[in-house]
Amino acid sequence: MNRKRSRHLFSDDQLSDVVELRRRKITNEIGSLDPNYVLNANREELCDYFAHKYRFNMPVLDTDNVCFEQDEANIDVSQDFRRLIYDRSKPFFLKGTLETILSTPHSDIRC
Repeated sequence: MNRKRSRHLFSDDQLSDVVELRRRKITNEIGSLDPNYVLNANREELCDYFAHKYRFNMPVLDTDNVCFEQDEANIDVSQDFRRLIYDRSKPFFLKGTLETILSTPHSDIRC
């Protein structure tokens, strides 16, 4: 199976790292403002500026157009304790269906 590798959603960074970096950036930018500017600036405009600059684009997944493939596979159910299996130290295979998601279309929205 030859698939074109693309950049996957959520695959590059941990969300907590991204949030922390964004928090540090906004804190540093606010801390670098001249106090007189902050006192005299329009509070609503200043808040809108920072809210717009540091907001996250949230993905909206298009679940109706997910592209996937299905294959028959041997599934190890030896650790499924709902099944009566006497020796769980060895794999116990059952035929099953393996579904591999190839792509999930998405769009970004501002929030």
